Amino acid sequence: MTDGAVLVTGALGGIGSAICTRFLAAGWFVVGTDLSQAGPPHVSAYVPADLRAIAHNASARAAFHDAVIAALGPARLRTLVNNAATQRLAPTGALAIDDWQATQDINVTAPFVLTQLLRENLRDAQGCVVNIGSVQAQATKREFVAYATSKAALHGLTRALAVDLGPDIRAMARCICSTIRLPTTSSGTGSMGRPGWSTWPCACGGYPAMARWGRHGRIR
Repeated sequence: MTDGAVLVTGALGGIGSAICTRFLAAGWFVVGTDLSQAGPPHVSAYVPADLRAIAHNASARAAFHDAVIAALGPARLRTLVNNAATQRLAPTGALAIDDWQATQDINVTAPFVLTQLLRENLRDAQGCVVNIGSVQAQATKREFVAYATSKAALHGLTRALAVDLGPDIRAMARCICSTIRLPTTSSGTGSMGRPGWSTWPCACGGYPAMARWGRHGRIR
């Protein structure tokens, strides 16, 4: 049992659900956040949030900060898990600029903004920031240009934060090193109706080096 609290973004997704469940089982007070107004059962408290709005709008940032502090109550925020991400897939010539920008806003700018917003709380608890990275940052596939770029940027942000915030706050990247099987990434059809990920050629030549799918229930 711990008196600490964790804030997990993307709490309604498969990976986010697994992260929340692990923390909850370990005795943490878990604050989840996602787009939906209705919260999941695997959190202690829930704060709905639009991360793209938070990335751009000062009043949205202030409202979110106040809501998180209220949700925490007496619990001390010890960990921020920036898990939420969007994946807009298209070849370079067809990628809409708004899809490109939304990907960077949600996957890179929002983690930075949330770290800024909660920096004092994390510092007081000698806490840490965990950014959920991806193998796509280094070994990507066609049509992943926006997502792969955002994850490479997130890895770079994490390294910079580790230097800039240390030693008061630790920053680390937890890299998902396999494609995780979720409802939108089934073996037959991938997200947006494209062929399954296990058959998509990657930039390093040939096909992704994955003998099997990862499962969000196995996340440690």
